[in-house]
Amino acid sequence: MSFSLEKIKIRPINAKRIVTSGLRGFFRNSWLSSAAILVMTATLSVALLTVISFVVYGKQVGRLAEKVEIKLYLKSDVKEGDKSAFEAFLKSVDGVKGVDYKNKDQALEDYKQLNEENPESIQSLEVAGDNLDLPASFSVKVDNFDAIDSIQSKIKSSEYNKLTEESEVSEDKLRATKNIANGLATIRKVGMVASLILGSVSIMIIVNTIRLAIFNRKDEIEIMRLIGANKSYIKGPFLVEAATYGLVAGVLTYLIMRVTVFSVTQKSWAGDIAKDISFFTSNSVMIGVFVSFVGVMIGVLAAQFAIRKYVKLKSN
Repeated sequence: MSFSLEKIKIRPINAKRIVTSGLRGFFRNSWLSSAAILVMTATLSVALLTVISFVVYGKQVGRLAEKVEIKLYLKSDVKEGDKSAFEAFLKSVDGVKGVDYKNKDQALEDYKQLNEENPESIQSLEVAGDNLDLPASFSVKVDNFDAIDSIQSKIKSSEYNKLTEESEVSEDKLRATKNIANGLATIRKVGMVASLILGSVSIMIIVNTIRLAIFNRKDEIEIMRLIGANKSYIKGPFLVEAATYGLVAGVLTYLIMRVTVFSVTQKSWAGDIAKDISFFTSNSVMIGVFVSFVGVMIGVLAAQFAIRKYVKLKSN
């Protein structure tokens, strides 16, 4: 009785054999496996820490932006009707979040509270007595600190500008907000570039690692092809090997995130930062699973590329 090797069909795919063979390949190429895991861990860690930093800086910008305001000091002879019209105008300006009016008595109380630990200032109030005349004022809150110049321009070009003695912006808070916003933009750019570079390197290493594994097993692959082995049966071990790189890298990234976040929250200077990263601490397991999934997908996609390039498989 005659037969050909091409007509021999193997038994259904043995998942256990595929996983075992893939893990064996993972440990066989220890140096390349370590390099792939380290670079992929660096990629995932940089990407995740960039997201965390972006969230923290974003909330810091939001808090500081809420404190940035335009202070408009009114002339002493402004009538009540003009004041009300001016307030209505301010609230109608695009970019204005809120307007707070303080009369002369409230201005005096604010001054006392601000200087309660400065006895010389309090003494000067007593000396001035009835001659002290602090102006009433509007405090204009803004939606976006970038709109301050536009808002000031509209106020100065309006008919109500003649009611003001002077105006000022909380420059220190504005400067701090802009600095943090610029830092946020820098972190985003650097993080994206670093993630792309490291991601490309990790994919190259995985491709080369799988290429080497394919080369070492070329005779075995050829035999399996000749006896009609299913494509999945041939590809499976390499996909498992690459997925293991991503899984280990994801777990290491999760541990790095946990240690980093925990160490930051324990610092005395953490303050609001500890609250800002509470989402990552309370959802760390879910984030770890997601990061591991991303790592596995990167590994599998890189392995698919290597298999398509270096292994010729017939459709079956």
